[in-house]
Amino acid sequence: MGVAVCDSPAGPFEDSGKPIEGLNNIDPKVFIVDDGTAYLYNNPGIVAQLKPNMVELAESPKKIIYGPEAVMEDRVLKFNEGAFMHKRDGIYYFSFTNWKNKEFQGFYATGSNPYGPFEWQGPLSPKPRGAQNHHSIIEFKNQWYYFFHVAGYKDYPKYKEAQGRIFCFEPLEYEADGTIRMVEHSVP
Repeated sequence: MGVAVCDSPAGPFEDSGKPIEGLNNIDPKVFIVDDGTAYLYNNPGIVAQLKPNMVELAESPKKIIYGPEAVMEDRVLKFNEGAFMHKRDGIYYFSFTNWKNKEFQGFYATGSNPYGPFEWQGPLSPKPRGAQNHHSIIEFKNQWYYFFHVAGYKDYPKYKEAQGRIFCFEPLEYEADGTIRMVEHSVP
């Protein structure tokens, strides 16, 4: 897993010169807590604190406990890819996708710190058309949004023949207890 660095979020970025040692997978997600400490979430469902230089791990990766053993071993419920972390009103939300599930693909669990353990909450999004639910969750102007992609629309342009992913987002709503309401896809 390589890291590109720059003094500006607009770039230009340069390769830091070395991969992050101790990780050898895809779909990294960096999450920075209120005190500035950064954590890296990655496949296969692991988390590790990063050193302040953001290119080295400060510790060995730890397995994320996001639900009971029955969930963590279930073929269509367990973590598959796309780890994501966000925090709202003091609750940490660990979410991921399992593209093997044909009805739902975005799942989540909640906890009180970036490591967990987390309490399994279940699905938060239906399976998007023609793609896996590889999502992100962002707050913008006091509204939370759920970003994901769909695929398979023959009328949309493709970057290359085998790829037809279209970027989408929907408002994300929360119940009073902090649980997430099921995302409704407005794209048919």
